[in-house]
Amino acid sequence: MLLLTTLRPTRILSYIRAVRRTLRVSTTIVAALVISASAFAQPADRENSKVPEPDCSTSIGYAPLHPAEVPIKKIRLALHVFQKDDGADNFQDTPEHREYLRLVIAAANKRFRALGRLNMGTSPYLSDARVEIVLQHIYYHPHTADWDIPNADTAYARYVVRDADRLGLTEDTKYNVQHVLLKGSTSPGRGGRASGIGSQGWILIRGWYPHYLENGPTSHTWGIYNHFIHELTHSLGLSHNFMGKHGGCDVCPDNDLPEKKCPPVGTSTNFQDYPPLGYDAPDPGLSECQLGRIHYFLSGQAGTIHRVVVPDHCNYQAEETMTITAPDRIWTDRKMLKGDLIIEAGASLTVKCDVHIPHGGAVLVRPGGRLIVDGGSFTNLCGDTWSGIELWGVAPPKETPKKKAKGPLRDASMQGQLELRNGGAIEHAPCAVSTLRPPME
Repeated sequence: MLLLTTLRPTRILSYIRAVRRTLRVSTTIVAALVISASAFAQPADRENSKVPEPDCSTSIGYAPLHPAEVPIKKIRLALHVFQKDDGADNFQDTPEHREYLRLVIAAANKRFRALGRLNMGTSPYLSDARVEIVLQHIYYHPHTADWDIPNADTAYARYVVRDADRLGLTEDTKYNVQHVLLKGSTSPGRGGRASGIGSQGWILIRGWYPHYLENGPTSHTWGIYNHFIHELTHSLGLSHNFMGKHGGCDVCPDNDLPEKKCPPVGTSTNFQDYPPLGYDAPDPGLSECQLGRIHYFLSGQAGTIHRVVVPDHCNYQAEETMTITAPDRIWTDRKMLKGDLIIEAGASLTVKCDVHIPHGGAVLVRPGGRLIVDGGSFTNLCGDTWSGIELWGVAPPKETPKKKAKGPLRDASMQGQLELRNGGAIEHAPCAVSTLRPPME
């Protein structure tokens, strides 16, 4: 059964023709479908229909509460090693030093995949940040005058934007990569800052090379990578906890008295708190609010840091197929899927924001599964098309004189179901919806 309501006549006609073409192939398959206004409108039609766009501006809705339903966002990074004129007093361009720098980044990625539990606050435990750093380049700048980077803005403008050392930085490398400036220093103490909250630009780091000289080539996990995550997450949208509500996230747990300011010395195990715990805790972590804010920024909802995300969502990747197996899943964030989306029997998914499907990808709703597009859309954001939504179903048993067959809507376990409401749309799919028989086992 197909139930069509309040669609424009031209949309109804084009959809019926599409369904008929599909049903010529499989005439016994029936699926449940409920459609509301503007369901199959292209972007311009949605605008003209004056249906309000979904509000996906609440950052906490982007937190990876269900990690398997959040594609990993890969962050492009470049390291800039500032040496003295003779190349001394910082990492050199040798296999050993390059490997050490690579291992620091690898340690940060391992921590992002296994965050610690927080000892304060009410956040649920989120173990996987769903963020990965991709080290793309290591550059070397032998200039004694800038060895200790007296001004990070000036160094960034000179050696990144203007490429004063003529290292071949492309426009893509300059403006779609996060640049870490490793300043020279004789002190093993750590330090750093970022060019802005949620900003593509630079991160200034001090102390890696003295730490290496003092502790040796296996010291890449001894504190420096945790401090690096602290500085990196400033670029990803986070402020210090002791800044209170500044940055729109957590209030510091150290602020015991309302009349007192939050102290800079931390007692929590949060990455955005200072030692003696903070990012130096044995097992630091991030809160739901913080991780939601990171993914909010990386999804392009605020700031410029989204420019550094690897654009790997345009090409179909079968191994990135996402499967929904639980009931009552609700997506309140913008998602860039890289493969198919499958909704299993007994599972339900409500989509309130835009979901990108790559060319060659499809959405499969298996018998007994349910998909509700409530104000959101399924689309392709790479200027291409995708394969549309497949509603899988089985024909009801034939009627006999003693037994009356159940209709397809009376037995939902036999059908894949799709409901579009509040301007929910399916865009850039030549055949928006098809009804299909499940493949033979």
